Amino acid sequence: MNSEPEIIELIGKETTLKLERVLGGQRKYIASNPSEESPIVTVIGMDAAQKLASRFGGMLLYIPQQMATRIRNEEIRQAVWAGEHKQSIGQRFGLVERTIRKIVQGDNFPRYGLTCRHLRTGVQSYLQGRGDERTTNSPDGKRHGGTGTPGDRAGTYPTQGELFGAHGEPIGGAVYGHE
Repeated sequence: MNSEPEIIELIGKETTLKLERVLGGQRKYIASNPSEESPIVTVIGMDAAQKLASRFGGMLLYIPQQMATRIRNEEIRQAVWAGEHKQSIGQRFGLVERTIRKIVQGDNFPRYGLTCRHLRTGVQSYLQGRGDERTTNSPDGKRHGGTGTPGDRAGTYPTQGELFGAHGEPIGGAVYGHE
C-alpha cells in the first residue's frame, strides 16, 4: 500500500519531505494521542503529528521515502551533468560512485517527456544555485570558465557550449567522463 499521497494530503508536501528524509523506509507506530517525546513529533511537530494520528492513530505506518529519493536523485543527476565528480557527489549524499552512476545512467528521460532543453535548463539552474562562474558573464561580456578549445581542458571547467551540442544533447566527457 502506498500511503504517501494520503500523508501528503494530511500534512503537506514540505512536512512529508521532512518526515521521509528522517524516518523514511521505516515502520513507525502512530499513537492515537502523540506525546512530545514521540520521534514523529520531534521531526514534524505536534500539529502535523496530530493530523497523522487522526487518520493513522493506533496503527503501524510505513513511512515511504519516494519523494525524498526522487528529489535526491534529481540533485545527483544535475550535479553529474554539471561536471561535478561522482566521488564528491557520493561523499555529499553518502553513496558510492557505482550508485551515482546507476542513478544517472539508469534513467530513460524520453519516457518522462524530458527533452534536451529541459536537461540544459536544469543544469543551468543547478550551476546558478551553486554560484558557479560557468553560468555568469563577466562585465566585459565574455564567458569565463572554458578554455576556448574543446581539446585543451586541463584544469578548467567546461563552458555551457562544451556541455551540450548544437541540438542540446549532452556531449563528451563533460557528462560521461567521470567514471
